[in-house]
Amino acid sequence: SARAPATPTWSADLGKVSCRDEAFLCARASSKDGPRRGVGSMACCGRLSRHLLRVFAVAVGLLGALLGLSWSAGHQDLWSDIHIPGGGALGSSGRRLAVSELVHVCLCSDGADLRSVVATIRSVHASASAPAPLRFHLVTVVDLAELFRQLLHAHVPELPIEVHGDAAVQAWLHALAPPSPEGETTGSGFGPFALAPFFLDDFVGSSAGDASRLVFIDAGAIVLGDVAELQTMDLNGHPCAAVRSCATRWSDLMNFDALRGSGFSDRLDPSACAASRTVIVIDRRRWREAGVRGRIEQWLDRAHGLAARGGAAELWAGGASRVPWLLAIGNEFAQLGAEWACAGLGHEVMSQEESQAIRRSGFDKRALRKLGLRVDEVGSIMPHLATCSAKAKLLQFDGPMAPWRLGRLDAQPPVCALPDGWRPTSASAALWGSGKDASMRVKVFCQGSTFVNCSSIWWRFMPEALACALQDFEGEWAEAEAAWSEAKEVYDWKLDQESQRASDGVDTLARQEAAFLGDAEFALGLRISKSDLLRQRKRRSEESREEGKRREKLIEAQEAEMEKEEQRRIDQERIARLQKLAVAGVGMPPPVSPAGDGGGGV
Repeated sequence: SARAPATPTWSADLGKVSCRDEAFLCARASSKDGPRRGVGSMACCGRLSRHLLRVFAVAVGLLGALLGLSWSAGHQDLWSDIHIPGGGALGSSGRRLAVSELVHVCLCSDGADLRSVVATIRSVHASASAPAPLRFHLVTVVDLAELFRQLLHAHVPELPIEVHGDAAVQAWLHALAPPSPEGETTGSGFGPFALAPFFLDDFVGSSAGDASRLVFIDAGAIVLGDVAELQTMDLNGHPCAAVRSCATRWSDLMNFDALRGSGFSDRLDPSACAASRTVIVIDRRRWREAGVRGRIEQWLDRAHGLAARGGAAELWAGGASRVPWLLAIGNEFAQLGAEWACAGLGHEVMSQEESQAIRRSGFDKRALRKLGLRVDEVGSIMPHLATCSAKAKLLQFDGPMAPWRLGRLDAQPPVCALPDGWRPTSASAALWGSGKDASMRVKVFCQGSTFVNCSSIWWRFMPEALACALQDFEGEWAEAEAAWSEAKEVYDWKLDQESQRASDGVDTLARQEAAFLGDAEFALGLRISKSDLLRQRKRRSEESREEGKRREKLIEAQEAEMEKEEQRRIDQERIARLQKLAVAGVGMPPPVSPAGDGGGGV
């Protein structure tokens, strides 16, 4: 199939009208006059010769204008590797949806791996009741824009995909983005480009023409519903529509004390469920009139100002790209049904609340074991188990175990309920073995339910050959090396902790053994009681003081005797000198006898 132009090109030679142009005309006609059962099942491509196809194009164009033909192209032929129950999505009334204008679907990605983007686009196209009005817009960074154009044109030329990259807008987003918390990356919702979904008009601009709406879908999600529902739904005057997800509450994302100090009112309940950004329907006119873009910028400026002043608290703790949008719209958004947000299909572990809900829904231990799931010491189920996938219109593969990342992990993938009407294929055998065991049936409240590897649903929209062409091998190895380095650091830290615990254990054991031996010695009479020990210490102390006094007295007596001896020596030397002088005839007074001799002189 040729790449569909932005609008059909009609010439005098109707034989030159392409299959997709004809389909677009039929869809426009059906939107005016309503669907006609039976006629719409005819395919405009595939089984006719070139001559018959030209005649058929003229006939279908006339019938569509006169009878209100509802086009239902055999787009399953385009997607022979995909089975969508019913050949496309149906509206809530059971009839095929028709739209009167082009449906502009936008995705954003600044990563070099295109698999997540193309899988989402293929799922939207395959699930649409009328794919012809679909126009896809991929917003990316300038450095990757041209590469993406070449890859998409070479490998998915049948899809109308336009790539957008704007250096000025990209620089503006970098200036707006608040400082990322240490260790966080773009993929975690903190990078500047994560703000792109809220500035789609700046990227897409005139490419969307005068379209009233833009439908943003997170790259990597699988759409099983008809996006025409999102194009035609009543937004009740709100600037956008989104799913309110109780998996995240306002208090999980924001610091309300810091927000009140920044002029935030108390109109929001911290315990209320927050809007998800997985799918957002934007009314372009109301978005501009409500000034949503400007309010997002104001909140980002406040975050910058707080950081510049060295604020002690951050305005928001996580999901930096989503929070400014949440603060800008508050509760002013239309709510999509919960079926548009079956999330967590790439998570390694379920929260305690989610695990409790699973157990209350009828899963016993046997069912969990049969599915290969386990429960950790705090009651959380590992890995994720999704039951919402049975009736979901959008599957969100968020988390580290996303299908395009799963090959790098040596771990069991999450488990999903098989979507209603789907048949399990060999693609789901990766979880439970051979092709005949591609799915697993377990009883929930005594009713059998079929479960598959969640990634097998995603891979139905990504053939192996296409995945190989779009995969970023170099980036994947770099990411793997970084993951291994991080794992090595964690492993070394765990070894240090175990060594420290072992050392602490040895010390504790030694103290316990010493206490045990002391008790044993006392019991055997080899060790005195504590009171006896104190009395002995007191007695020894007194004896030591008495011994000290005796030593002091002895030393004093010795010193007195030594002084007397010294004095006698001095006197004897003096008498000897006087006697020598007397013999020599020198007149000298007679010497005085030494003190203590008892004599009165010579």
